[in-house]
Amino acid sequence: MPRVKVGTTHDVKLPASQPFDMGVLAEGGPELEVVQGDKDIRKLSEDAAFMEEMIDIRFHSSNNTNDPKLVEVAVGTSSPDGKTGKKTTRLGFQRNKVYTVPRFVFEVLAHAKVSALKQIQDPRNPMEMLNVTEHSFFYPFECTRDPSGAKGEMWRERVLNDPC
Repeated sequence: MPRVKVGTTHDVKLPASQPFDMGVLAEGGPELEVVQGDKDIRKLSEDAAFMEEMIDIRFHSSNNTNDPKLVEVAVGTSSPDGKTGKKTTRLGFQRNKVYTVPRFVFEVLAHAKVSALKQIQDPRNPMEMLNVTEHSFFYPFECTRDPSGAKGEMWRERVLNDPC
């Protein structure tokens, strides 16, 4: 089996938003891109199986005494048709310990981000301020084993780089 390239959350530089003024916030905020879902049932089945694959993850230790000692995650899942029921998976993780979890847990953790609004000076008008939204990971973690090889690595890279 090929060696997994370990990519941690520390390796990812999340992009900030484009600068915007407060008038955009009063109008409802920056535009969000809506991605259309896939209708191919075979692809949906393959994607569901891929998300259930087991991978190994580890949460990094923290020097911040205010950080929780136990990372708690609750994931709500349902069938692709949305009709056969919903299930909530609740998990707790200690830091610096390796856990084997389904891939969908990695995705939930990768999307658990903190967003902060930062003000910057408008380069065209120094007397005005613009806003930028910056993102960071709430729980720093890494994947230590992924049996899917290159496909899993490309997926992890894409999920970790998602802005939200």
